[in-house]
Amino acid sequence: MRLWYTPTLRQHDVGVLFAGETNVMDQVIPPGTTFVTHGLCSGQCLRRGMGDLTKGIHVFAYVLHAHLLGRKIQTRHVRNGVQIGWLGKDSHYDFNYQQTRSFSEERVVLPTDDIVTECHYDSSARKNVTHGALSALDEMCFAILFYYPRVNMSWCTSHVPLRLQAEVVGIPADDNKSVWQYQKKPHPALLSALGRVTWNATTIASLQQLQMGRQRVSCESADGHRLIEASFTAEYPVFTALNDNDRKCPVH
Repeated sequence: MRLWYTPTLRQHDVGVLFAGETNVMDQVIPPGTTFVTHGLCSGQCLRRGMGDLTKGIHVFAYVLHAHLLGRKIQTRHVRNGVQIGWLGKDSHYDFNYQQTRSFSEERVVLPTDDIVTECHYDSSARKNVTHGALSALDEMCFAILFYYPRVNMSWCTSHVPLRLQAEVVGIPADDNKSVWQYQKKPHPALLSALGRVTWNATTIASLQQLQMGRQRVSCESADGHRLIEASFTAEYPVFTALNDNDRKCPVH
């Protein structure tokens, strides 16, 4: 490793922004299927984080991150109802081959834009639900964006509230009373309730549909303070998407 020092400071400091799905146990990936989660970095959060910086931030590099179930990650850059580009894309994601990638041309993100990170998972080899958490056997869904000039914002993420997910997969209301009281680990009642779910095409489709609806936003500064109240929610943006244009790997 080589380190370079200079007495001449650069004009701007670099910032790091996590855009994707909030890393909480509310992330639910059903077993035995393919599934896509959508993490929203909403314009409401970007406006709070950028403050008076109306000209936006310049994104010059990124890292995409999921765990062992991750197969594809892509981060859409949306402006005025139209996807104008990608802030990260890996159609053949491999947990064991993660790297920082630089853009040939910087992307300018305005405070009125939206950033949507999609993570595609394959849980076909699993028999139990996978949650969002820190272990490699759990899951994550992030685009880690490197940008300048640095602003006081580090987390711009979202998740579908667990209560909504429980309702659509048929967890009875009497279970809901005790399920929600947990921090980093799920309440035992939640594990029991999810264990009774019949995972079939109907329940999986119902859970998948929630990903395109209203989500709870997590918007935090670099020092961990909330920029938006914890109860704030945002609607999934309606926009015209770019074609994925996935390249197929040759079969030998």
